[in-house]
This record gives sequence, C-alpha cells and structure tokens, in this order.
Amino acid sequence: MVKLFVAAYLQEGKDRVEMSRYWREVHTPLTAKVPGVKRYIINHAIESLQESDPGFFGYAELWFESKEDFQKATTTPEWATSIADAETFLDVERTLASSAYVEEHVIV
Repeated sequence: MVKLFVAAYLQEGKDRVEMSRYWREVHTPLTAKVPGVKRYIINHAIESLQESDPGFFGYAELWFESKEDFQKATTTPEWATSIADAETFLDVERTLASSAYVEEHVIV
C-alpha cells in the first residue's frame, strides 16, 4: 500500500467554514470515485497550537495499492474531474507542492 499525503491550502478569500463543508460534501465524493483509491481520509485544520489560523486548510490521505496504481489513476477522467473541482477552492499549485508519498508507522 502507498499513501499520498496532501497538505491542502485554501484559496485566498475563501470562507473556511463553507469550504470545509464543500470539501466534505462535494469534493470528497468526486475523489472517492477515482479508480484505484483504496482509502481516502480528509483532516480539516480547525485551530493551530500557536494561533487561531493554522495556515493550511487540512490534510488529505489517498491510499493506493502501489505508486503505479496512483500513476494510472492520474490518467483517468475521474482524476481530471477531482483536480478541476479542487481548483475551485484550493490553491492547487501550493497544495501539490506540499504533497508526498509517505510511509506510516503506527506507534500507539
């Protein structure tokens, strides 16, 4: 299993509460339809430890069987639809620049 970890950044001027609802209710169902996605988790940033605005919007985790399956998924119409929708509320350039394959180590 491979996990893509995405630090999501909201477009400037977008309402955080409304966009959280949008991410959950509109964007998530689109992304869940991408072929090869085994698990999709979104984490909304609600408060920073040091300030009221954490700076990022949240984190998404997309799980695939392999990097090859992820690469195949990025060629599908469903992926294109998900990315086009993300462009309506996320700063996609900054978000993609903050994305990486990660290896999970469960401690507790």
